Amino acid sequence: MQPIKLSNQKSPFSSILFNKEFVKKYQEFLSITDFNPDYFQIREFVINYIFIWNDIRGPGHLNTINKIIKILTLKELPDIKKSKIRDHVIEYDFTYYYIVEYISKILEKYTNFEERKFDLLAYFNNIFLKNIDIWGFTMIYITFVENLYNTKLDLVLGPGGVPFMFHTATVQELVNSIDNFVEFFQTNVKYPNLVTEFHLYSGYVLHKFGSYEMLYNKTQYYQVVNIADYEATAFDVLFNTMSSKYNILTVSIHRRTYKDLSDSQIVQWIGFLKDKSVIHDELETRRQINTYT
Repeated sequence: MQPIKLSNQKSPFSSILFNKEFVKKYQEFLSITDFNPDYFQIREFVINYIFIWNDIRGPGHLNTINKIIKILTLKELPDIKKSKIRDHVIEYDFTYYYIVEYISKILEKYTNFEERKFDLLAYFNNIFLKNIDIWGFTMIYITFVENLYNTKLDLVLGPGGVPFMFHTATVQELVNSIDNFVEFFQTNVKYPNLVTEFHLYSGYVLHKFGSYEMLYNKTQYYQVVNIADYEATAFDVLFNTMSSKYNILTVSIHRRTYKDLSDSQIVQWIGFLKDKSVIHDELETRRQINTYT
C-alpha cells in the first residue's frame, strides 16, 4: 500500500472568494444599502463571510497559517504569560487580522460600487495568478469534481514528491467511464472549472472505493517543503524544517520568491543545495537566481 501526500489548500487567502457562496453573499451585501460601503463596513462583511465559509468548508489551512504566525510572534508577546490568552491574541489579532485586511483591500479595489459589481475575473487575472504557487492553485477548484462524483474532497491526493502515484487500473477505469475523455478534460481543465488530474483522480477513487485507504496509506512518512512566493516571510521557519528533519523527500523555492528573500537567506539556500550535492557551482547558481530577482 503506497503512502501518499494528502493535500489541503495552500493558496492565498483570497481563494475563498472563488465560489458561488461568496458571490451570493457579497451581492446581497452590496444590494442592502443605497450608499457606498466604507472600508470598515467591508471589513465587517469579510469577517462574517470568513466564519460562514469556515462552517461550510472547515478551517482548511487556517490552522497551519496560525501555527506559523504563532512561531513568528512568540518573541513579540513576552509579557502574556497565560498560553490560552496568548494563543487567542495570536489567532484573532494577528492571523485573522492579516486575512481580513488582505481580502478587504481586494474587495475595495475590485468592486465597482456605482454598479454594485465585483470584478472577480479582473482580480483573478491581474493579481491572483501572479501570487500563487502551482501546487496551491490545484487545490482551489474542487467543486466541479465534488458534483461530478457526488462526494466531498476534504483531502486531495497528490504526489508529494513521489513519482508514479496513480493506480494504473483505476486510472484506466476513470478514463473509460467518461465519454470522449480527452475532450472532457481539455474543456474542464480551463477556466472556470480548472480541474486537475489530481482532483479528478481523487474524486474517482472516493466514488469507486468510498475512501482512499483501499489504495493508499494515509500515514505520510515523507514530507515535502515547497516555499511559495507568498511564503517568503516564513522562509526561516520553513528552511529550518527542510534542513533539520530527516524525512524530507523534496524541497523547492518558487522562482518569484527570490526577490523577497534577503541576501543571507539566499546564501543559506545555495549552501543547502551544495551540501546535498544538488549543485556544484555556487556562483553559477547565484547567477541563475539573480535572473529572478
